[in-house]
Amino acid sequence: MTDAERTLWQHLRQLVDGGSHFRRQDVIGPALAEFACHARRIVIEVDDEEGSTTETARKGKARAEKLAVRGYRVLRFGHSEVLNNIDSVMQTIQASLRPGQPREA
Repeated sequence: MTDAERTLWQHLRQLVDGGSHFRRQDVIGPALAEFACHARRIVIEVDDEEGSTTETARKGKARAEKLAVRGYRVLRFGHSEVLNNIDSVMQTIQASLRPGQPREA
């Protein structure tokens, strides 16, 4: 687990929102989700900007499509975004957990 993933995990575990229980490293069909909230059908991925390549982006998009078929929405954040602006990241996540938010990726 990277520093960014650890930081996000600590914050996700502290969320007090009905139905927002997240699991870490959870298998959903053929995909492995870094963080998943099954009740709200949300997956959160933390991307490594340094390793960002066309191939990495293609694989991420393919994984998001597989999850979308199962009704999951994928939220992506960069490592530096999580480490330097966790409050904004958490606000985005909390907004996505509200009932009535779109479920599409």
